Amino acid sequence: MAEPYVLGTSGGAAVGAALGMFLFPHSSILGFSAGASFAFLGSIGSISFVYALARIGGKTPIVPLLLAGLAVSMILTEASSFLIYLRDEISWSARNLALWLHGSISVIEWTQLVLASGMLLVGALLCIPLRRVLNVFALGEEYAQQLGLPVELARAAVIIVASLLTASAVLVGGLIMFVGLLVPHIVRLIVGPEHGRLLLLSAICGASYLIICDAFARIVIAPSELPVGIITAFLGGPVLLYLLRRSKREYAL
Repeated sequence: MAEPYVLGTSGGAAVGAALGMFLFPHSSILGFSAGASFAFLGSIGSISFVYALARIGGKTPIVPLLLAGLAVSMILTEASSFLIYLRDEISWSARNLALWLHGSISVIEWTQLVLASGMLLVGALLCIPLRRVLNVFALGEEYAQQLGLPVELARAAVIIVASLLTASAVLVGGLIMFVGLLVPHIVRLIVGPEHGRLLLLSAICGASYLIICDAFARIVIAPSELPVGIITAFLGGPVLLYLLRRSKREYAL
């Protein structure tokens, strides 16, 4: 369930995009609009806040982390919607913010693609040594401690790398819901929990899934176009409800 929307990363990006578009509607940084740049900063800031909020006695239990992330994400997403209603007379900004909130993978400048690809490459390379850490985490925190793994340091490293990958994706595509929730769980069912295969195939399948959803969004009501995030939300929402129901049943046991 540790998906960018659940952990609050996407909600922070939404607020950042809103502030950038409303405060600096015609500014750009290295080819990126102010909305995209502020979204990147907002996603990094929100996950940092959630991580600090969930720490208890020098540790960061998983359940409080998820609950804190979900609460922060909901608050930040509603805050960005409030900005739309507050400044709806700025039609250009409102349209662009709506596009960010629902997601789009239309890149208009090579500078954007190069910078985002560079950050994705760095994050992907950092995932290589972390695959063994994730395999140990899958056995449980107590077992990981018995094996000598520095749990808090390892968890922080995983969150930092995941946030870098999420922020670089948000920088280009805006907020596209549930891809990070739906695809890895399906891939895990097919190839198993070993993270060496799981990380690579999740990236490949996630990109392929997004391309298919985007193609469907462009033709379903042609000549008009739906934001791709609407399609992924319709597919990912039921999966989230299923996972929440299963988790509730397991806690009850």
